[in-house]
Amino acid sequence: MRTERLIIIGALGVGKSTVASSLSAQIGIKNYPIDKLKWYYALKNGLDISRLNSKLREKGVLDYVRYFRQYFSCMALEKVLEEFKGITDFGATDTYAFSGKEKVLLEKILTKKDYLVINLVPSSDYQKNRMVLDPIIKKRCEVNNFSSHVMESFFKLN
Repeated sequence: MRTERLIIIGALGVGKSTVASSLSAQIGIKNYPIDKLKWYYALKNGLDISRLNSKLREKGVLDYVRYFRQYFSCMALEKVLEEFKGITDFGATDTYAFSGKEKVLLEKILTKKDYLVINLVPSSDYQKNRMVLDPIIKKRCEVNNFSSHVMESFFKLN
């Protein structure tokens, strides 16, 4: 049976977008990166980018995500997945739940029988994951001139 809905999830820096793009080219199923789709809908819904960036720089990634979710919620994510068949690679924060209600909704989304979900991790060992992913996060934070407290918030999220 061939699935037409493939979801790729995983930690920040693990290669979700790279794998999704490669799979799309190899098997001929269109790739819909959730990061691009959610930005489109969030901006359409009035997201203030300068305020969003302030949240990230002042408070860290969790406040950034909490603010962003006001403009693109887990319910919106579910609707987007229903609309776009193909490969979708989630951003690292898209599977983070702030509440029990969000956790239930995310579990409902990720366990639908129509979806094949792949969770990319470098290793089943947490410490090995940190050894692989922390340098990637650090480099991304340095390129974006994020402070050490912002970098630490990304480490905690992963």
